[in-house]
Amino acid sequence: MPVNRRRVLTAAGLATTSALAGCLGDDESTASLWHGFGVDASNDLDDDISTFGEETGQSVNAEAVDDLEQQIESTIPVDQGPELFGWAHDWLGDLKQRDFLYDAREDVTLDLNAHFVDQAVNAAQFEDGLYGLPHSAETVTLLYNTEHVDEPPSTVAELVETAESAHDPDEDVYGLVAPIDPFWISGWLHAGDGFYYDPETETVGVDHDATVEALEYYRDTLWPLQPDSGDYDDQVDPFHDGDAAFAIVTPVEYDFDDEDIDEKNVGATALPTADIGEPSPYVQVQLWYFSRIIDATDGGGLFDWLLGGDDDDGEAGEIAIEFAQWHTTNETIARQNATEHRSVPVLSSVAEEIDDDPVSAYSSSMRTGQAIPAVPAMRAVWEPVG
Repeated sequence: MPVNRRRVLTAAGLATTSALAGCLGDDESTASLWHGFGVDASNDLDDDISTFGEETGQSVNAEAVDDLEQQIESTIPVDQGPELFGWAHDWLGDLKQRDFLYDAREDVTLDLNAHFVDQAVNAAQFEDGLYGLPHSAETVTLLYNTEHVDEPPSTVAELVETAESAHDPDEDVYGLVAPIDPFWISGWLHAGDGFYYDPETETVGVDHDATVEALEYYRDTLWPLQPDSGDYDDQVDPFHDGDAAFAIVTPVEYDFDDEDIDEKNVGATALPTADIGEPSPYVQVQLWYFSRIIDATDGGGLFDWLLGGDDDDGEAGEIAIEFAQWHTTNETIARQNATEHRSVPVLSSVAEEIDDDPVSAYSSSMRTGQAIPAVPAMRAVWEPVG
């Protein structure tokens, strides 16, 4: 579910790229990287790659690819495409099952636990294999409008009290807005020990007693303070317009360029403690995936053979792994992405010290959250659960 949403929200900023032309043009000593970043983040990545080249003498060719999922699915099966590509971790089990990925556990020299938060360490691995390295994350946290809220709440009871004083639906003013979607409300589900899917027991938990009770808690406690609509925009726009006291959203929704509310009137805090327990929202980790192209057969695949090439992807694969290690552990890059692109840092040294509002609040929520299960079955859970 979050994967599709992310693609829709970022697609407008992508540069359309011919994936086939890109991979045919790669030099054997250049690692290829595909991503779905918007323009600003893409430009910063290009700067990062230039710095990497200056420091190491290694070459990486990064391309912003429109409809990345389709391009990956059409190129990697014929041993074309990039050595690295960036996407959310909950693809991992499905891509591994389809033999799209390279297990780099013998190549990566990092101690993951020493560098990354637990959620990111868990997200990068599947069935004892290491198929990518984490560079950022996304989760939900609580934003508040300082025109309505004097002090951020530490408990749901405090949130409700303040929200009720602002709530006036007849005037299109609301105490709270939050998309009614499995990802956005997962923190409250987990607070009450509910679950959508347990990968260890392969059990769907929609009718589990704890799940039902947690959802009833949300319905009875928070839903009365929201617009009476399940539409995504109806649950996001009022806060942007200055017409809601609180919002539970991801960094993607934190965009006020064309809205009425002034960014300086927005505060952020971790999700407050609920009567049923501590919220633990789902975390979606962004990875640099290791493509199976790293371990492709000599000759580089069908198209290189047709063109008479003799390309060995080994050197490009080594560069790709070296870049991923360098990029994901660079504190300067992690801080820049946090402050300029609101990417939630997963590098422990930055995640624990970041004091930029609202990223610090998202970081706090992320460190109490849990990574979305990356098992293939999870991709079939989102829609029916929703």
